[in-house]
Amino acid sequence: MAVTCGTPTQAVCQFCSARTADQFLGLNFNIEYSRHWRNLGLMYVYIVCNITAPFLLTYPFHMRTWSVRGFLRSPVVINISSKFGNILMNCIASR
Repeated sequence: MAVTCGTPTQAVCQFCSARTADQFLGLNFNIEYSRHWRNLGLMYVYIVCNITAPFLLTYPFHMRTWSVRGFLRSPVVINISSKFGNILMNCIASR
């Protein structure tokens, strides 16, 4: 007589929802062994992004000497926004 779930009197285990870990992960979390290389690649991309993002975002948010408000008030931005406003007004007027 085979022992299942620790008791020799039970023929079928009623405690476990699946026989193997692959069945459990596939049913509950949609994780399959056949996708292990894709999952490893996604994990690698996640780790690389989390390592590089602080270095890339440190300068614009902590070390910059210009302000966003000053940039928006610069003549170049004002010129572009006025041209866009004129184009938008012409499109509305032509309808």
